[in-house]
Amino acid sequence: MNVLLSEALILAADLSTVTPSIQQYNADGSPLGSPGITGALVTMILGVLIILLGLDLTRRTRRLRYRMDYALAREEQEKQGAHPKESPRSH
Repeated sequence: MNVLLSEALILAADLSTVTPSIQQYNADGSPLGSPGITGALVTMILGVLIILLGLDLTRRTRRLRYRMDYALAREEQEKQGAHPKESPRSH
């Protein structure tokens, strides 16, 4: 048992004397391997673009729905025989 204990102490002493690895840094001062300020900016820009894309999609969908409602209402008027008012330019 003394042999195991002495070997464990030697192993522990060897592990405690290991020098930590040298931390390397990017040009902007962030640790190597992290996205840094460039990665944060790119992520932020992508987030803003996705939000703007969603807003544009919502606007286009709403416009399409309004056009469809107008076309259905106009078709219903034509079925009932009521003609929409003619514009003054058509005379």
